[in-house]
Amino acid sequence: MKYMDENKPTDRMIRVGELLKLMGVSRATLSRMRAGGLFPKPQKISIRCIGWRSSEVDGWIAHRPAAQ
Repeated sequence: MKYMDENKPTDRMIRVGELLKLMGVSRATLSRMRAGGLFPKPQKISIRCIGWRSSEVDGWIAHRPAAQ
């Protein structure tokens, strides 16, 4: 069994509501970005639930092009 180390940040899952607040976009904009391949793909958490790894979202935010 793997235990969390207090000194290492965890790679947690971010659900849609939190992601929209973090990015400051609408659900429709997120859908367009996903459809166009401009945003990382979500992972299935359960039958009716998806989420994104926080490390992938942080990397996308850090490397996205600046708005013109």
